[in-house]
Amino acid sequence: MKTKILLALVILVILTGVTVFLLDMLEVYTFDQIRGDGIDLLSALPVVGDYLTAEEEIERLEEELAIANSELAEVEDQNQRLYFELEDSEEEVEQLNEMIDSLEEDLERVGVEREDYETRLNRLADIYSQMNSQRAADLLPDLDVGLATDILSQMDEEIVAEILEFMPNEEAAQYSTLLSE
Repeated sequence: MKTKILLALVILVILTGVTVFLLDMLEVYTFDQIRGDGIDLLSALPVVGDYLTAEEEIERLEEELAIANSELAEVEDQNQRLYFELEDSEEEVEQLNEMIDSLEEDLERVGVEREDYETRLNRLADIYSQMNSQRAADLLPDLDVGLATDILSQMDEEIVAEILEFMPNEEAAQYSTLLSE
């Protein structure tokens, strides 16, 4: 008797499988519809419904995790790019600081040279001021025009006027123009 019941059950399962297969092939009732209906029926059962809901929640969370991992990879790539840009910027800042240091040294050197030049210029202006105006008028044109103009600019105006009187007109005009600038 048990064998007959077991045989009947096996035949019933086979017939059910063939029926479902034929319904799916003829697209009357597809496996997806059967699966959906089966899940709906099983969801109504207390323990099975909680399990199926948890499965769906796990799937949803796994999808969210995949999206978050993708976004994390993008952020890490951007972070890496920004890190390299920062390194490049730091190198550039270091180079610019070195240039600033060099320029400050040059500026200090130029300042010292300028002070030395002005000291020498004042000394020359004193020497030419004490000279005979005729002699100064003869010597100044032999100097560099810029230096001669700088010397004249450091001298008293009356002495400069006397020196310019002894110079040829073209040279006196040239120095007068340069002194007025």
